[in-house]
Amino acid sequence: MIQVEEATRNDGRLTATNMAYAVAVDPQFTVPVRPCLAPGLVQVPLVDGMAFVGTGNRQTVLRGRAAVRLIPRLLPALDGTRTVAQLTEVLPDVRESDLSACVSLLYVSGLLQDGPAGTVLEVIPPEVAGYLGRNLDTTRVNRNRDEACERLARTRVLIAGPEPLATLLRTELTGAGVDAHSWNGPAGAAGEGDFLVAVDDGDPAAMARVDEACRRAGIGWLRTAAGERTAEIGPLFDARYTGCYDCFAKARSAPAGVPSPARTATWAALAATEVVHLLSRVGQVPSMSACTSFDLEEWTQSVSGAYRRPGCPTCLPTGAPSAVDGPALAHRYEQSVAFPPREWLNPKEHQAHYRPANHALQKYNKEYSAAPRIPLGDGTLPHLSGLLLRTAGLRDLGDEAFPGQVSRWAPTGGNLGSVQAYLLALDVPGLDPAWYFYQRGDHSLARIRPASAGISPVVGDPRPAALLVLTGGLQVVAAKYHDFAYRILCLDAGVALAQLSALADEYGLTATFADRWDDTAINAALRLDPDAEPVTAVVALSPRNER
Repeated sequence: MIQVEEATRNDGRLTATNMAYAVAVDPQFTVPVRPCLAPGLVQVPLVDGMAFVGTGNRQTVLRGRAAVRLIPRLLPALDGTRTVAQLTEVLPDVRESDLSACVSLLYVSGLLQDGPAGTVLEVIPPEVAGYLGRNLDTTRVNRNRDEACERLARTRVLIAGPEPLATLLRTELTGAGVDAHSWNGPAGAAGEGDFLVAVDDGDPAAMARVDEACRRAGIGWLRTAAGERTAEIGPLFDARYTGCYDCFAKARSAPAGVPSPARTATWAALAATEVVHLLSRVGQVPSMSACTSFDLEEWTQSVSGAYRRPGCPTCLPTGAPSAVDGPALAHRYEQSVAFPPREWLNPKEHQAHYRPANHALQKYNKEYSAAPRIPLGDGTLPHLSGLLLRTAGLRDLGDEAFPGQVSRWAPTGGNLGSVQAYLLALDVPGLDPAWYFYQRGDHSLARIRPASAGISPVVGDPRPAALLVLTGGLQVVAAKYHDFAYRILCLDAGVALAQLSALADEYGLTATFADRWDDTAINAALRLDPDAEPVTAVVALSPRNER
């Protein structure tokens, strides 16, 4: 077994066999047909394997017997001229399935491209081509270095803005192989280029004209700005999915002051790097949805979102005008986690599902180990047991047919099981009045608080037999999905409620969903941290003949 240890994960280990299976069955993986070791990587032999330095994954370490005996023999043959089947001719003593597994693992580790490393385009400097080739795995949009270089070379970029900043930026981009040209406004239509970069000097009217010209031409444009101590990159404006410049300018102005020559050079380098990333589709591009501000004195950075404002005649003409401080929080959040157009998606992001640390999150089951435990099943509270199991519990599909797979009755985002269930038993035969937590790991109830801990009066009279409080494991989901996690929690809660609604009738129960509740009272009763485990639903349960 080969193990991969990513520097960013203490437990980041993948087996070649598992990744070969994932690559074979998942259509979003595209393994190189003619695998080639990415040019320019540094290989470091280890006692128990090999390390590779220079990829977008920082450092990748292969460990295990195969990493010592097989990989060193395989690497010289990975020159982009052979398929996996043809590799067996070079290594006749190795099974094709083993070679395929190794190639799959090398691919997901960011070490391979598809096809040989051909001659670099003359207009692209060797150092830029080398950088793009080593960092293909940051997005996996390009099959190989040549594709990334061609994307960069074929895009005609227009530069707008005051001098000498516009000229300096154009020079920096030209030096990186970009086809960059000056643009002085509508007299030279924005349609003459494929992309535009505008230097914002604090004249909102000029930037608004740039935005309008690019909208009419159907091209995207990148804003950048330089101040006395600040460099700003972004946002990227695209009429299909971003707000307009006016929406952005209402919340932010250009940085003040004139930068020194040294800081001007730093700004130009930062801006040029972002443009190269955008055009080649290699590297991280924070400008996709935000403005990144670099403090060149303190060497810190901050990010400000760019949002459509309700009432804007260009972006959201039918909405009510926003307050002075911007759109409502929920409105901004939905925009911040919205998917970009399809052509801006990165296949690499899908690989996050297979990271060992993310896969391990599926096996997390919260429990109160010191609390009295009531096993469910075997005739114990049959209705309540079945309702909890099939709403928030685990499904046993048999280890022989599905080894190591975590299955659930109700699907959840990333199969992480974000839905957690707390039960306030008030009049449940066989269950003392108290607060309980449903522990899905062993299908049990843990008694965690007395009933006197309080109840939020959200369901009216008559008093229900039980109150079910659903929460979302935000910390667990955020470990994988980051800012998108809260949206997943809400979607998971909706699925769980639909499941519960369908089950309630089968178990002879009436379920009444609360449309509002007192978060403070529930958090106090259950001792919850709302930042880590917010309440997502409250349901009153009673026998059908009583409600």
